[in-house]
Amino acid sequence: MVWLRLVWYVFWRGLIFGAVEGALFGTLIALVYGLIYGVLIGAGLGAVLGLINGLLLAALARWYALNQPDNPNDFLRDIRILTIPFDMIVVLVFSMGFASLFGLIPPFVAAYTIYNLSPGFAEYADSLRKQIPSRNVPANVLS
Repeated sequence: MVWLRLVWYVFWRGLIFGAVEGALFGTLIALVYGLIYGVLIGAGLGAVLGLINGLLLAALARWYALNQPDNPNDFLRDIRILTIPFDMIVVLVFSMGFASLFGLIPPFVAAYTIYNLSPGFAEYADSLRKQIPSRNVPANVLS
């Protein structure tokens, strides 16, 4: 199933990036405990955002396969428009527990990560589309 591979592509990267960035941010706050809690909270938040972003991006990929299959520039722009504000809002709300300026750092880190992840997603989705033998992409996207 192509859509499941698209969701998995974003999910595991969200999990890894969340754990690494949580560890780095947590280490800045408190060395040992910050590292441990940063990895756990970052991985949890990265997994949730990775799953939600993966589902959104798979739906967007299917929409483009149905309507504009040969237009990757708009696809990449819409990925960034769809995911970056969503990630920033979720991480900002979650980070407000810090009640300080440190709570403003994670949303920008999440936005930077998804901004750099989205070009790779567009290439991956396009490579999956090219692997489908028939030109009838819409019928095969969710099969």
